[in-house]
Amino acid sequence: MESFNDLLIENKDSGYRYRVDVLLEDYCEKLQQILKKKISERIVHAMEANNLYDLKKLDRCTEI
Repeated sequence: MESFNDLLIENKDSGYRYRVDVLLEDYCEKLQQILKKKISERIVHAMEANNLYDLKKLDRCTEI
């Protein structure tokens, strides 16, 4: 059986090495958190302004 090596990225300052897949997963999680917060803020703003059009547009964002 051949050996398998994960792709690593090295931080030149600290010398630590990080797996690329783990870095990407962490980055995607952070992006999802930011998007959820932005959408929540837009919902609150639309509700305060009684703007049903914006609420309907936000309803399409059900995947987040």
